Amino acid sequence: RSMGGARMELLNEEVVVHNSYDIKEQLRGLGFHWDGDRRVWARSMVEVKQALGLEDQADITLAKILALPPQTQTHPQDGNGMQDNGDQDAHGSRSGLRSPSPLPVDETPGENLLSDMGRSLQGWTQPEVSAQSAN
Repeated sequence: RSMGGARMELLNEEVVVHNSYDIKEQLRGLGFHWDGDRRVWARSMVEVKQALGLEDQADITLAKILALPPQTQTHPQDGNGMQDNGDQDAHGSRSGLRSPSPLPVDETPGENLLSDMGRSLQGWTQPEVSAQSAN
């Protein structure tokens, strides 16, 4: 169960891949996520079995996983276990597999900074230049 130094293990309802630096991008594209604490790429065993079309977890091999086409992911929330091949738009992007949108930009960072310091911009005005200081 090893490939180029990589080794797959079935552990606690997960498929984990050790020593996988050379194939990390391929694993990411196949729906695996990096678990920095254990230093492995991991994915739910149910999802891997569905992607491979297997019933028995004993039939899961790293070679079979790596033979899957990139971006083949199943979505448990769909409830059907079917592969999501996504719809490609005019640019070849797969609309079903887009990254989440970035967080909105804070248009008032100063207000938040002052609020964090226990103050508010409400009631604050620009200091007026007095006639005495202008002379």
